[in-house]
Amino acid sequence: MVMARPDLGLGLAERGLPALRRQFPHVEADALNLFLESSEEGSGLADDALAALADMEREAVAGKEDQFGHLPIRGCRVTRRDGCGSLQVIFEGGESPPHVGTVLSMTGLEELAKCEKVLQAGLVLPTGEVLALQTGCNPTSFLLQEFGMHELRVCSGSAQEVERCWFMVSSPLGEYGEALDLFNDAYDWVWDGAWTSDLEDSILNLLVALDERFEAVANGSGGLMAQSLMSTLSSPKKRMEKNLSKALESQDTLALGRAVGCVRAFILGQSLMDMFAPADQDLQSSAFYQSIMSFERARLEAASVSKRDELQQALRRLVLAADAHVADLYSSGKGQDFIKRWSGGLRSEISAMLEGSSMHPLPFQQMRGGGGGYVADMMASMAESFQGPGGHGRAETTEAMTTLPPQATFSIAQSKMTRWTESLVDEQICIGSPMAPCEIHSREPGVDGVLATLHSTLSLGLGYVSSQGDGSETSKLVALLDRVRASLPLHAQQDFLQDKRRRDRLKDVCRVVRAARKKGQRLKLCVNLNFTKALNALREHHEDSWVGPALESVWDVMQKMKRVFGFELWLHEEGQEPQLIAADFGHAHTFGRAYYVATRFFDRKHRTLQPGFVLAYAEAECLRRAGFELWDLGGADHSPMMQYKPQVAMEMHRSEYLLRLREIARAEYAAISEDQTTSTPSFSESQQKPLADLAAAPPPGGERVPVGVVFEDLSEDELWGAAALKAETFTSKSSKAPKAETKAKKPKKHPETLEVPGPAAETANATNGLKEKLPSLSGEPVEAKEMQGYQPTTRPAQPAKDDAKQQFLAAFQKLVSEGLSETEISYMQSHQSQDEGKSRRQSTATSAWLRLGAPAARDTGAAAVPPVFAAPEWGCCFLPSTMVTISRKCSRCGGKGKVMAKIQSFGNQDLSNTSWAFAKMAVSNAMMMTAIGKKLVTMVKDLIPQDLANTAWAFATLGLPDSDLMDQILLEVIAKVSDFSTQNLANTAWAYAKLGLWNERLMQTLSLAIVRKVKDFDGQGLANVAWAYAVLGFRSKRLSEALLAASLEKIAAQEFGAQELANLAFSFDVTGDEDRLRAFLEAAVPRFLSVDGFSDAAASTELANIVARHRFRSRGAEELDVEFRQRFFHPVLRALQKCATPGGDSVEESDRIVEELAEEVTTAGLTNFGYVYARQAMQELGFRICDGSERPEWVMEARALARSQLEEWRIPGTENIVAVLSYELHYSGEVLRREPTVVTSGWAEGVHDEVKAMLRPVDARGWSCESYSERVALLELIEAARCRFGDESVSELTGWVRMYHSHHTSVTGLGVFCQFRRHVPKVSLDLDFDGAWYTWAGNPRPLTMLSDEESLYYYG
Repeated sequence: MVMARPDLGLGLAERGLPALRRQFPHVEADALNLFLESSEEGSGLADDALAALADMEREAVAGKEDQFGHLPIRGCRVTRRDGCGSLQVIFEGGESPPHVGTVLSMTGLEELAKCEKVLQAGLVLPTGEVLALQTGCNPTSFLLQEFGMHELRVCSGSAQEVERCWFMVSSPLGEYGEALDLFNDAYDWVWDGAWTSDLEDSILNLLVALDERFEAVANGSGGLMAQSLMSTLSSPKKRMEKNLSKALESQDTLALGRAVGCVRAFILGQSLMDMFAPADQDLQSSAFYQSIMSFERARLEAASVSKRDELQQALRRLVLAADAHVADLYSSGKGQDFIKRWSGGLRSEISAMLEGSSMHPLPFQQMRGGGGGYVADMMASMAESFQGPGGHGRAETTEAMTTLPPQATFSIAQSKMTRWTESLVDEQICIGSPMAPCEIHSREPGVDGVLATLHSTLSLGLGYVSSQGDGSETSKLVALLDRVRASLPLHAQQDFLQDKRRRDRLKDVCRVVRAARKKGQRLKLCVNLNFTKALNALREHHEDSWVGPALESVWDVMQKMKRVFGFELWLHEEGQEPQLIAADFGHAHTFGRAYYVATRFFDRKHRTLQPGFVLAYAEAECLRRAGFELWDLGGADHSPMMQYKPQVAMEMHRSEYLLRLREIARAEYAAISEDQTTSTPSFSESQQKPLADLAAAPPPGGERVPVGVVFEDLSEDELWGAAALKAETFTSKSSKAPKAETKAKKPKKHPETLEVPGPAAETANATNGLKEKLPSLSGEPVEAKEMQGYQPTTRPAQPAKDDAKQQFLAAFQKLVSEGLSETEISYMQSHQSQDEGKSRRQSTATSAWLRLGAPAARDTGAAAVPPVFAAPEWGCCFLPSTMVTISRKCSRCGGKGKVMAKIQSFGNQDLSNTSWAFAKMAVSNAMMMTAIGKKLVTMVKDLIPQDLANTAWAFATLGLPDSDLMDQILLEVIAKVSDFSTQNLANTAWAYAKLGLWNERLMQTLSLAIVRKVKDFDGQGLANVAWAYAVLGFRSKRLSEALLAASLEKIAAQEFGAQELANLAFSFDVTGDEDRLRAFLEAAVPRFLSVDGFSDAAASTELANIVARHRFRSRGAEELDVEFRQRFFHPVLRALQKCATPGGDSVEESDRIVEELAEEVTTAGLTNFGYVYARQAMQELGFRICDGSERPEWVMEARALARSQLEEWRIPGTENIVAVLSYELHYSGEVLRREPTVVTSGWAEGVHDEVKAMLRPVDARGWSCESYSERVALLELIEAARCRFGDESVSELTGWVRMYHSHHTSVTGLGVFCQFRRHVPKVSLDLDFDGAWYTWAGNPRPLTMLSDEESLYYYG
């Protein structure tokens, strides 16, 4: 039975002087009292009294407008959202929240009152107090004095239904603290898995230095006080050693991120120790800290580009927030110590990190806490704990090392909580003090105090951990006040479902539960059925669990008192013992209206059942039915362990969680105050009791939680939110029914996967994403052209070019082995005078060529130049000596240190031209390019726009994402974009897209510049720009309109070829810009046919699929379809059909048939059929495949598994495209099954060569394609069948195979399927796929809308 909910209306609202002083802040209190005395008690002010007060307020404001004491005013409007009708507050001047001390001027309440029969309004403050609003005057004012989340309540209608909406009130201090916490979060988790030798060496050195430092501190002469504080070092030391060792062993991102947090805790503890026993050597100059700096350098260098970019953005935000906070302190005359510290060198040191200096933790430690340092903060916090509530006003600056003694009253603790929501950085709060922490134990006497303190901690809105769960008899209680809270208001299903990620996760869990029931699996939800077994399973699952023996003993006591609960999810399968597959441990508190989850686990062997998510939704539904209001999962951050939380709960600011909790508590206290029989202390009585008193906090209400079996056979109806999801789906379908005629005219955008029409030669294969050929360039570096949109995939013989390249390589290696003199290093830049350039180039060429023994040309005095140096195919006349010199040094010295030393003499243009030349000639030397990149990072500010574009193009062409260099180039591009030519703009956009470097600010800036110059772009430039924005997922209305208009002009002028046409169509298609796509196709299709675009198989495939996908029926569409089928589709399909025909022929005959398929594919130059035609091909080949509408259950489950593997949408490539395989095979009465499993690309290790020979990959480009995931999956299947049933069983196997592919299958994949059919003819093959350019395993691909406002990013 669902319990009655607490009254959250306006019956308890304060209507007296405190409310009026907020609404009329400039009117004297005596005047307000006179009006109150003249009004009827409890009825509010009359309309004429409100009008008089409003006039007085306006007069007072006008009189103080230019005087000290005038309060800033921020306008806002209360209105209803379109569609759902819920309330919202819209602020003037943008979405930034108002600051503390602002008068809110609200309009809209009067309009709402006209629409409703009765309307009352009130504001709930962060303290939980409700203040009534007098709504008779417009606008309605309110003085904001508290930091944090505020709630506007409106009661309307005859039934006085309550509507609520929320808005945040911020401050410079709060924004600074938030920026510091977010930076620390990004800093801790910046490393995302790329292991390097430097990182490994730095971890080993850090472990050694840590031991030496700890031993030196332990042997110091700090006296008894210092020795008593050794635990502040010993605990983080043990955790640091454990996590660093685990990172070394398994290269675990979670362990390394935790180790960074331990480093910060160790440094914090060291500062506390230094107060009583200053170290002989300053921490920053110690060998220990130098090892920390080396570790941090290696960790950041190993991080991905996107992670480092995210960290840089967080650091920029921190600097700006700190500047604003210092300005606020300066104007108020407070925080002088922090102002001096920030302006006295700390800001300069951190700003240097933005410019490329190494990041290390000590400066950021100095940004925490007040001017007195950590120890002063700690002592001040301890002293304030014993003051009255009035001693806990707003903090001057951020606070760390905070304490909360159990002897403090509940009222004082709540005051500190209100203060900490604004000022606390890092989430930990010491219960007790560092010298006398609160110990967790179950011994008598004292256990009641432990239970009371733990319960009070939860009722205050804090989470907790025990700091020493390592086998000791006691552990210390540490409270947590995370800035971001993952909490679920159990009656807010509609709000929960507004987020797509949460809605999709709930859908997936519902499908999993339905599928499990169909398979005969029974999921059972229980509470405290086997608490001991669940604890043991938790210990086995979490080796480093903070739940140690001391806390377990306390939980044992609490379980008997119904103060701790274990929610258990059991799996029952026929013929097997029940298995515990997931469990949550938590506490009820605050009258049984809130529930806190302390820790949880799930069995990874059953991850396909998503047991953690199933348990979460089932547990939430159980608690909702029991009358709970809030289900709290604690803090959320970037840790890999926390990524599930935003999918099952709503992330909210900690002040919002506290507000929700406090208003529930106040409502419950108000309800029991009317109950004469209750023994529960009143609100005022409990507020004065110490935290260690069992009567201080509201009763926990654990009796509300049902114990035993809750859901015997879990169904989706017993999952929280499932009913609302069904209702939403039904409503959505009903609303769409009348639009059937409209949809027939404008078909649904099914995610189709068409090949990548990238600026690199050929379209990428379906499972190879952005793999591209090298560019075809012409001209000197000053006018370097970008890559073409396409090149024919059938590569014709090019003996002249191949011979030239071979001669170049031979000459190059000869020069490298011989070496060059220092005078030969000179290289004439192409923008110098022609005569001088000719002389110097001849000198260099003569010297180099004579070293090879070639005679000089007697008639001119110049050396005979080797053919490669004048080969027109390569677009340059002479081999730059800088190329030879740098590469020679790379080859000889065997280390990049000497290379870096050698290239110090090169100028910025030398380095830019050198990188361009090597990229153009397809000569890749990673060590040399790394050396160039490191040198250029220091000189990038001096590069002209063309050098910036050429350098970015060179590194992208060679596939070398030098993140430091590209980050610096990015900043310079933004600063100098107004000087970029159209060629520079196109090359730069293409380079960042080619490397997959996503940066909104860069692409915003480029888009505005491109729009300005769009008429000056040639056809290839337009196509490559459009391709770059489509690949990275950016949309801009102005850019799209400009590209379309310019493209139509180019088509009319007959300047576009097949490659450019396909690129533009691709860009409009994958970004969902259907209207512009259709306008473009009207002109593009006839143009494509007129230029014989079918000579390019990739362009033909792209355009034909786009036209078919959108059912384009205008001029040329039918001819395009017929021609594509005749030239490509049918010839390759016939070869595939022959390959799929079962037969008992010999191995030689099978090889011959596959060779014929390979020959046909190569002749056609076809790498894939595209999304539409691939589905048709599978149907004609006899495979069972969905028709593209409603997907069966197995496909939906496979999509969910693929998303869990891929984690987020990524640019399609071999490593980012997965298959999900399941099967049931029969042979001679035996069965071999495999549950749905994700298969990634790889080399099918463990599969015998004779099995690999059964499924040979074919590809038009000559690529091996052996690692494609669909091939690996079927090879593993055949190998498993042979191992189980024997080698002879393959052709006699029966049963079914289901395979889902996250991207449309290539010709290679179709060939593998056909060969599988040939060898295993009696097994049915069910297939389905999505398009990775359009979806993330079935979910729409996220796109980023760019602003069209030039003032944001354009620095022209």
